[in-house]
Amino acid sequence: MYIHQPLKYRFMKRAFLLLVIMAFAAAGVQAQQKQKEKIKRVYYGLKAGMNFSNISGEGIKSSLQQGVDFGAFAEVKLSKRFDFVPELYYSLHNLKRTDDFQTRYFEDGVALSSSDEKIKLHYLSVPLLFRFHATSVIAVDAGPQYNLLVYEDDNLLKDSKPSFKKSEFAVAGGITLTLDKFRIFGRYTYGVSNVLDIPTTKGYKWNSNQAQIGIALVIN
Repeated sequence: MYIHQPLKYRFMKRAFLLLVIMAFAAAGVQAQQKQKEKIKRVYYGLKAGMNFSNISGEGIKSSLQQGVDFGAFAEVKLSKRFDFVPELYYSLHNLKRTDDFQTRYFEDGVALSSSDEKIKLHYLSVPLLFRFHATSVIAVDAGPQYNLLVYEDDNLLKDSKPSFKKSEFAVAGGITLTLDKFRIFGRYTYGVSNVLDIPTTKGYKWNSNQAQIGIALVIN
């Protein structure tokens, strides 16, 4: 079939222009997508797990007692391998006093308020962790942590006298497995500050120890 030469050229010209426009449009979409991926450096999520805690010091049993944690976290991408991971979570700790607790701490009228050996503590915890991605799945976490005591039951001392200090500083470290938006983590936290708030002349100190396991989910 014969096509008039000028008409043929006009058709080819329009087809070429259409291809050029489509190519630029596709390139623009791809560039915008890369730009979005590049800009998105902060992720948020929720976490929950179990803790196993104790206090190293006189009057508290050294055996680990089970509790629970739940809260939120953020992941700030610093580089390909490094993240800054601040967290905020509520932590329920269970401890047990020893049978000789009153003998050790009966000074200045301090005495047990109950024969119950169990102690319940609730903390609001703020770890500020730095994460190193050793592989695409395995990451190492480490950093300081601040714990604020928001609840202490009255099974330890009478007359509403505090047994534990309200603030605690600690160091935390552990391993996180990254599976797309899911995280599986294990962590150990050691309290570097003395949390004992009972008046004593014997130089006793209490330091907290806590092991955690749990899961987390990125939600944005």
